[in-house]
Amino acid sequence: MRDIDRNRKNTVLSVNFETLIETAKKLLVQEKNTPKKIYSLHELGVQCIGKGKDRIRYEFGNKASVVMTNRRNWVVNVEDCANNPYDGHTLSASLSGTEKITKVDIVEANVDKGYRGHDYKGAAVIRLAGSSNRGLSASERKRKRRRSAIEPVIGHLKSDHRLRRCFLRGRIGDATNLLGSALGFNVSKLLRLLGRGIFSHAPTVLGCLMTGICRFSSATWHFVSATMKNRTATRRPHAPPENLKLHPLAEMPFF
Repeated sequence: MRDIDRNRKNTVLSVNFETLIETAKKLLVQEKNTPKKIYSLHELGVQCIGKGKDRIRYEFGNKASVVMTNRRNWVVNVEDCANNPYDGHTLSASLSGTEKITKVDIVEANVDKGYRGHDYKGAAVIRLAGSSNRGLSASERKRKRRRSAIEPVIGHLKSDHRLRRCFLRGRIGDATNLLGSALGFNVSKLLRLLGRGIFSHAPTVLGCLMTGICRFSSATWHFVSATMKNRTATRRPHAPPENLKLHPLAEMPFF
């Protein structure tokens, strides 16, 4: 950077190169506690997200909010959250976006403890994981326990549908990649259900086919047997010729 500053006095630089120089200067002077640190030169929107886990303490990228149905695990909404906001401050936008997409009013939402102090002011009931179950019915407790089912769904989005790393540029690329991952998850789930529905009737169809074959074979055998009996009954008895003399032993009686 010192060499570039020394030689750039009489040189006209492009706008992109000027932006790169300013970003590099910020990168050189930033420290551990510097706010809004730069983690990537080609993607300035990358944030450091604290996970609080022993295996993965931090993740670098952008935060996303995923909403799915409680019963069948269909992803109904995804929100790209910029500037690493608090989880509770993304709940209102996620639920309003879900109602806009599905055209269905949300009755209740089950969230984890990271949504304490949320900003949602609607009519839906928000239930936090780990809170008291006092006053809840059996079905409401069951739906509340289903909250943890979203964790493997997020894992599948990352590992199977390319949400772990985005190769598209800019914030628009992040939102496009997130939407494509959710669509791919739903489409693959739909194809599995269609295939399962088609092949689930295969044993029934095969059984009906085998039954029809057996009945046709039995009817054919009875028809052939009846035809042979009728031909045997109508056949004339064979009479020996009149000029044929039997052997003397043939006329002897047997005791």
